[in-house]
Amino acid sequence: MLVKLQHIDTNCFHRLNSIKSSTPNNPPLVSVSPPNNLKPTKKHQDQEVPRNPNGAVKRFSRVYKQTHDPKTHLHEPSSNPHGSIKNPDGKNTKGSSRIDNKRASMVKLTPVNGNGVVEKTHTKCSTKWLRYGGCIPAILEALETVIDLDEALRPWEESLSNKERTIILKEQSSWERALEIFDWFKRKGCYELNVIHYNIMLRILGKARRWSLVESLWDEMEKRSIMPINSTYGTLIDVYSKGGLKNEALRWLELMTKQGMEPDEVTMGIVVQTYKKAGEFEKAEQFFKKWSLGKSSFDEGRTSTPTISTTMNGDSRGHVSLSSYTYNTLIDTFGKAGQLKEASETFARMLKDGIVPNTVTFNTMIHICGNQGQLEEVASLIRRMEELRCSPDTRTYNILIFLHAKHDDIEMAAKYFRNMKEVLIEPDVVSYRTLLYAFSIRHMVGEAEDLILEMDERGLQIDEFTQSALTRMYIGAGMLDKSWLWFMRFHLEGNMSPECYSANIDAFGERGHVDEAEKVFMSCQEGKKPSVLEFNVMIKAYGINKRYDKACQLLDSMEEHDVVPDKCSYNSLVQMLASAICHT
Repeated sequence: MLVKLQHIDTNCFHRLNSIKSSTPNNPPLVSVSPPNNLKPTKKHQDQEVPRNPNGAVKRFSRVYKQTHDPKTHLHEPSSNPHGSIKNPDGKNTKGSSRIDNKRASMVKLTPVNGNGVVEKTHTKCSTKWLRYGGCIPAILEALETVIDLDEALRPWEESLSNKERTIILKEQSSWERALEIFDWFKRKGCYELNVIHYNIMLRILGKARRWSLVESLWDEMEKRSIMPINSTYGTLIDVYSKGGLKNEALRWLELMTKQGMEPDEVTMGIVVQTYKKAGEFEKAEQFFKKWSLGKSSFDEGRTSTPTISTTMNGDSRGHVSLSSYTYNTLIDTFGKAGQLKEASETFARMLKDGIVPNTVTFNTMIHICGNQGQLEEVASLIRRMEELRCSPDTRTYNILIFLHAKHDDIEMAAKYFRNMKEVLIEPDVVSYRTLLYAFSIRHMVGEAEDLILEMDERGLQIDEFTQSALTRMYIGAGMLDKSWLWFMRFHLEGNMSPECYSANIDAFGERGHVDEAEKVFMSCQEGKKPSVLEFNVMIKAYGINKRYDKACQLLDSMEEHDVVPDKCSYNSLVQMLASAICHT
């Protein structure tokens, strides 16, 4: 049962400027509702996992002891008096001048003297840092154009504040350059490096998947008595999760709870995202509910699990007021888990708490409700968007096109496609592919060809899934010549995969066009070895059309092509021969 949203008062929300008062900086609201007077439709880098000497994945078992000294004591690690971090190969990063290709491509460096100063001949960076004000733009410009750090930072060496050092590190696009600057700060010995600076470096190195360096930095924090904070653990959980190392990410969470530190809202959201990304929606929900009650994720003392409504209405934290980002994460998690009721309750609570939903919120709710066939709720959500003056984006329209096509309202899907162009929201490749596929499976040849023409004019690529669907469309419409020309267009481009060739063989074979299926099969062998998948689909085509002798011959010929038959090859042949015997 859905939570009814129509009667929630939205007058308390801040509204954007009206259409009448719109300015270039505040564009007018775009309505997502299709107008009634529209015309009818016309025709990774390698992951490096820390390991112990015995080969096992390194466990994060260090537990900090709280210090009574409010000051952070900074001292250099005894094993490395220069304070620089070592790379996995044992080489020190100190003095490194490696700058990534992205940064190098932005600036052309031309030596002008023997002191390492270089002349900038072209840059896009001259205005992008002005928002910081003060000396920051000049510092960042110098770091972009001067490789030698002593030279680049000399004018500000004695006066760099904590905040300025934070910004300098955050603005580095290259992990090598960021690490070089970080080591320079340590080498100078006159700068305090606090937990915020370490958090920034952990994120930079984690995003670059330099796990050994992340581990080295973590160990360095212990040696320097720099205590990790909530955001430190949140950063580590986030980068390991996004790096595909879910188990390692959750070990950081376990270490955090052993430390007696409870995740804040941001860290909680990161953990929920980690579970969601792994498809473990139930664990995501359980973690959030325990967090809402002030319980650790690893506290197994509680046997009952509260519902989200009781969690949000009366929990041990008092009233839980979450950010829009957290609400969006929870709604999306419930939606992906197929829990429409919980998603709707969370959305209703968001409105009741006075948190204004944004476009992401509405897109998620529209998608969830539409997938469950709740098109009336979809219409209600669209009206709510307009009431809150929340403008739809390309994704909003793509979702609406998909949902109405899915529920066989192709006219409404086409109206939304036209409407987005009328309100100057340019359809993207997803918009075209979604509607094109919907036209193709309905054999709407004229409408499909109009879209193909638009896509060709805009240089948008048709994906293989849609390509084979259009082959089937032409075959189903009795346009065999066009279907063959359509196949040849993609074959001649030379980028078709075995899956796409197989889909085209199947399209012709299922409709009794064995000759065309054979020609596609021969085409896939031009310049490359056919796969077992293509053989299997061709065997199937022969079986459908009762060409049993050819099916047997094709299976026997697989060895000549250095292709080994699989279980599917033999099963197909056995089934078709058994069927032939039954009908004799």
